[in-house]
Amino acid sequence: GMERIWDRIQGIAAYTRNVLTEIPGVRVHDGGRVRCGIVTFSIDGVDPADGFYAFAKEGVYLGYTGVRSTRFDMEAKGLERVFRASVHYFNTETEIDRFASIVRRIATVKS
Repeated sequence: GMERIWDRIQGIAAYTRNVLTEIPGVRVHDGGRVRCGIVTFSIDGVDPADGFYAFAKEGVYLGYTGVRSTRFDMEAKGLERVFRASVHYFNTETEIDRFASIVRRIATVKS
């Protein structure tokens, strides 16, 4: 049911945020009391408008969003663009770990 789906989305998104925060040069930008399955983050030295191609080469598809989409929040945080990963109930921890290894590799190349 919907409650189990919501719980799973929140759990896998929290897992994603935790894994990303452990990677040097990566910052997670999500806020608020209740968080959904959208995980926004940045990688030092990587412009998301260009960086998402590196993920696509690895078979990982994520988007990016700019200040025009969330003006008040991003301006307050001094951000122009962020990566936007969407996880769902069907994603696994193994998939998130693979994603994190790609993030780690991209972050290492840019540092």
